[in-house]
Amino acid sequence: MWFNRIISFFTGYVEIVARGAQLEKLINLLTGSGLFLWDIKKIAPEVITAKLRNHGFLMIRPFVRKSGTMVKIYRKRGWPCLRRKIIKRKMFWFGAVLTVGTLLYLSTLTLFIKVDGFSGAEREQLIQTLKRAGLKPGTPTKELFREKRRIERDAIIKTPEAVWLGINFKGVVAEVKVVKRKNPPPPSSGCDLIAERDGLITKVAVIRGRAVVKEGDVVARGDLLISGRLSRIDPETGTVVVENIPASGIVEARVWHDLEVIQPKEVWRAHFLNKQNVVYSIRWGNRTRRIWGNVNRLEGERVWERYRKRIFYGRNPDRVVEFIKDVWQAVRWRKTTLSLDEVKWEALREAKAKQIFLKGLVNGIPNQTWIDEGDFIKLIMTFEMTQDIAMLAPTERRINDRSDTGEKN
Repeated sequence: MWFNRIISFFTGYVEIVARGAQLEKLINLLTGSGLFLWDIKKIAPEVITAKLRNHGFLMIRPFVRKSGTMVKIYRKRGWPCLRRKIIKRKMFWFGAVLTVGTLLYLSTLTLFIKVDGFSGAEREQLIQTLKRAGLKPGTPTKELFREKRRIERDAIIKTPEAVWLGINFKGVVAEVKVVKRKNPPPPSSGCDLIAERDGLITKVAVIRGRAVVKEGDVVARGDLLISGRLSRIDPETGTVVVENIPASGIVEARVWHDLEVIQPKEVWRAHFLNKQNVVYSIRWGNRTRRIWGNVNRLEGERVWERYRKRIFYGRNPDRVVEFIKDVWQAVRWRKTTLSLDEVKWEALREAKAKQIFLKGLVNGIPNQTWIDEGDFIKLIMTFEMTQDIAMLAPTERRINDRSDTGEKN
């Protein structure tokens, strides 16, 4: 029924009023000839209303004569009638075109600025800074996108309260995300800077406190580098006043790190036995459905590799849709004796992987020492590095403390 009404709307239909004594005969003649009538209502003893398609109304004249009734059009409905009315309304089309054009033009502009991370007076001040940098409501988004890096740089320079600032454009909204600077609370007591490890001093930069060492000195772990204890003479009383402050500064030194790697001469390696078993699956959020393939994981020893291809990222992690390929292959583990070159290559590869955890700047090529320990070979790599060895430590002083005379603890 609803499908016929949709077709009738696009082809056009009329609402008719029929009067006469033989209305049932008229309805039977029309429906028997294949015409479609709907919404038939009797509003008086000899008056009915009904709806009929346009092409059907042109065919009812002989049936009206046979039934002896009179039929008139009450109103016309459907798309053809509506189209003729719309075409005649020129101001409507002018207003529609003007509205669409205005919306398209406004969609190319940035109309609103949204700030995340600042609030209150800081937010208003940041908005004013962004406006002076060029990010103003009503500016074309394409132009702002070209100047994005410059605006971010100018805004972060003029906003000392922020440590990071980023701008993203979403439609007519410019989202400004700011990370607020968090200043550490002032220390309640004095502290010194001591050596974290042994080294040869190459640079001393004092920010607060008094340097105890100088360039070229050799220090051991725990030696005092920058003292947070300052002495001054009170001009009124002439007594020595000792003040404990938090020491601060940079003390760079040449240090040496030993990195040890033990590599066995015999290792267990997997040897593949048959073809690969591939299983394809699709994952949506926390649900995984297998598409093709099957494998018995408990049958023998197998190695497994998984490859992922995301199809839809989604706004939230639980809406991610990805295609998964699992490769299973039966293996047999065999004990293999490595050659000397292979053992050294594996040891160097492991040492290179561990080297990224060293802190500081490596100077020159590290020294390598190889030690044969029977079933294993030990590699000792000595790195000469330059790093800041200063470490905070609470101020602990005795009455006979020698730090005021420039000596080390």
